[in-house]
Amino acid sequence: MDPEGLQVSVEPILTCRQLVKRYGRVTALDHADFDLYPGEILAVIGDNGAGKSTLIKALSGAVVPDEGEILLGGTPMHFHAPLDARRQGIETVYQDLALAPALDIAENLFLGRELRRPGILGLVFRMADRQRMLRESRKYIADLKIRVGSLTQAVETLSGGQRQGVAVARAAAFASRVVIMDEPTAALGVKESGQVLELIKEVRAHGVPVVLISHNMPQVFEIADRVHIMRLGRRVAAHAHGAEGVSWASEAGVDSIEHGHLMDDAAIATLKKNGTYLVPTLFLGEYMEKNMDRSDVPEFSKQKMRDVIAAMRKNTGKAFAAGVKVAFGTDAAVYPHGLNAGEFHVYVQLGMTPLAAIQTATINASDLLGSKYLVGTLEPGRWADVVAVDGDPTKDVTVLEHVKFVMKGGTVYKNDYSKR
Repeated sequence: MDPEGLQVSVEPILTCRQLVKRYGRVTALDHADFDLYPGEILAVIGDNGAGKSTLIKALSGAVVPDEGEILLGGTPMHFHAPLDARRQGIETVYQDLALAPALDIAENLFLGRELRRPGILGLVFRMADRQRMLRESRKYIADLKIRVGSLTQAVETLSGGQRQGVAVARAAAFASRVVIMDEPTAALGVKESGQVLELIKEVRAHGVPVVLISHNMPQVFEIADRVHIMRLGRRVAAHAHGAEGVSWASEAGVDSIEHGHLMDDAAIATLKKNGTYLVPTLFLGEYMEKNMDRSDVPEFSKQKMRDVIAAMRKNTGKAFAAGVKVAFGTDAAVYPHGLNAGEFHVYVQLGMTPLAAIQTATINASDLLGSKYLVGTLEPGRWADVVAVDGDPTKDVTVLEHVKFVMKGGTVYKNDYSKR
């Protein structure tokens, strides 16, 4: 957040909005959202059948989504074949590597993109400029620090790790925007897997973000800057109060932590590092304090509640100060529905500006739920979801506890102004 309380963020280089892909009655992607940021290694994990491969195929042009949108650098893309994605600087390393075993390293690096000799030999007779391909291949291999004997040796004579290196080098050579790697260490031993992980770091060091599909969690934790969990493309939340649960869930790649009241400084740092949203549900504490004496629960339970309330205010205040992303949520049902907006003034009491508190329920919540391109701001093309109050909530956020007008999707559900 900047000093005025406005959200400031880096724009993703590659984005998916509400992708849907069906194969007959089977839904492989169910309104999936995805963001890849510049300079990061993003691991995509999930069970078999979670939609990982379908997502990657959509990003690389191998399949066309039935619904949704793909944006590259903020520009909508319509990939109908892998060549379309390659022309936009997206390269993919598949599990089978797509190498020609009988060809040498240089020929594989330029497979399908052979350099032609100048003049009539290249234009008419389509002769390959082998010397130039060897020179450029030598540079690509050296840049990524891949250890091979000779660029003229057949790929079939290489080890598994070296073959993977050739596939990665080819992707890195032509990828100006994104490299996607599908299970790059799946069939490799420990030593060769380590070499491939170093290659991935080298690709990132050259300024190209990497999407890594993997089932190997130790490798994911070693190399990934961020983790995206797939389950048909849906967002994943974790209900966690304690510090270890918060940290483990965030490291595993969940999109949000519900509550997190007993988190410690290390857990807060983990949320910040991973960009995990915190949904703190704080008004419950204020409500319980005011109504505790009317409860017939034992005194030791009341004391436990007092201790938890004190801890959650302290710890959540630290999270706010640290810049952890926060989305609005309540524990309404534990207290009566209708009091939900009380959450706002507690956020302000713990250090947020009124504007930042409002943003937790608008742009932040819409981002967390994967609907930031439909709701969260007032502009053409978005849903007409509007509330109105008397007064200025950026000066006194408690006016949001007395809503006078509600419009949802263009339909008015409440209008106290019409009664005046």
